[in-house]
Amino acid sequence: MPKLLLVGDPTGVHSLTAIQKYAPGDIWVWENDSRHIYTIKQICDRINVTNDMNSLDGMHFSQTVGNPPYNSQLHLEFLLKSLEISDNVKLIQPSGWLTRFTGAKEKKVKEALNGRLKKLTIFNGHSKFQSAQFQAPLVIVEAVKEYNGYIEVYYENSGNTYFIDSLNDFPSGYWEPTDINYELRDYIYKKAKESNILELRTSNTNMVPLALPATCGHLNMSSDSQLFMSDFFTFFYRNSDMYKYDHCEGQFYSLQNEDERESLVSYLKTKFARFALSLNKSNNWNVTIRYLEAVPLPPLDRQWTDDSVVEYYGVTQDQWDNIDSFIPDYYV
Repeated sequence: MPKLLLVGDPTGVHSLTAIQKYAPGDIWVWENDSRHIYTIKQICDRINVTNDMNSLDGMHFSQTVGNPPYNSQLHLEFLLKSLEISDNVKLIQPSGWLTRFTGAKEKKVKEALNGRLKKLTIFNGHSKFQSAQFQAPLVIVEAVKEYNGYIEVYYENSGNTYFIDSLNDFPSGYWEPTDINYELRDYIYKKAKESNILELRTSNTNMVPLALPATCGHLNMSSDSQLFMSDFFTFFYRNSDMYKYDHCEGQFYSLQNEDERESLVSYLKTKFARFALSLNKSNNWNVTIRYLEAVPLPPLDRQWTDDSVVEYYGVTQDQWDNIDSFIPDYYV
């Protein structure tokens, strides 16, 4: 049977490496660009090349490796296909699907990985693929034929390694799976169920508006040790024009008066509120419901600071130190 499936090899370098170990006839390559197919065939015309994922139906491989296309979640389709036809799989993908738990395709992928996933490596894709633009960190997914142990999760930016029981325990954002982070998540979720900022997004034109940017924050473009720029876990930029509603596509926060609006703005600047946002934020799209409904809403009768919001919510010193170390300074 064929030994190796390469998913994407635009320069042919992986095919060149593969023929050092595998017989060319045991290698298949999927590529969707005729120029890339030509390059691979110039390396060795006995390598099998296809541009049709469905042509692999019924085949079986010992290994699948690659970096599939990311548009329209094709990378998830390739992951599903690879798990179906290959004993061992190692693919690079955008990592956003790991933090989502309700999408049908994400659920299907996680079910397919159950009993097979061995390791996840989260890393900054910009430093590896400098000509590309990504809205989320990338992940290397490593699955084997059968595996029921703890899943290793390695964060390349921090050098930290964790072990989780299943993908159900993977963080819903890009915080690391430590005990204190789980503790904070559960506490903040509890407070957000009592009252959260999404309740104010009624877009009532008869009230005082606060129109926050639909997108906010950037991934780090060059640093291996830092995934996000200081603006990633924010609700608005320093110079955001957000005191009107005629540019916000009908989604804005409705306040009783300007004092209440200024109170909300001061709260959204705090690291506590930004940490609550970070619990679920996995790209720069800031109007996602699951991001906002996890941000508790305090009384809007005062100007908030880090100190006052920590006191109000009863955050312990250890919890605050954790928040402060994770959320970078931005508004100071």
